[in-house]
Parts: sequence; structure tokens; C-alpha cells
Amino acid sequence: MRPRQSHLEGRRSDGKRDRRRTAAPREAAAAQGRVSDLTWASALAAGWNDEQLAEAFSYLGLAVFTAYFLNYAGTELDLPART
Repeated sequence: MRPRQSHLEGRRSDGKRDRRRTAAPREAAAAQGRVSDLTWASALAAGWNDEQLAEAFSYLGLAVFTAYFLNYAGTELDLPART
């Protein structure tokens, strides 16, 4: 796999490192906010710090709340149709 530019810190990284960086927020989204110690440690080893992980979880909470509210309010999507 060819290295690509990471958006997280402006440096090159590979896909495996990026997957480790996104594993904690993905696991939290799938498990109602729960993340295993192993996943948390893997995210730290991949370059996250506790502050960045807290920010990722805050963003996740905001995104979930927004989606729930939009569903509750019956808001119609104004996005173009996928083709």
C-alpha cells in the first residue's frame, strides 16, 4: 500500500495506522460509547492523546444527538440523491 498524507498531523502514514487512529471512535459509535482498553491503548499508540480522544468522543456525541433530533423533528434531507 502506498503511503498517503495524513490529515491528522500533516505527515505521511499508512492505512494501518489510520485504521488504529479511527478504531476508538468507530467502536464507540457501534457500542453506545463503550471502548475496550485494548482499542484505547491502540489509539494512544497510533498517535492520539487523551485530549484528542475526548474531542473525538464529543464530536461523536454531537453527531448522534443531531441525527436523533433531526429524526425527531422530521427534517427532510436537502442532500442531492446518490447515483
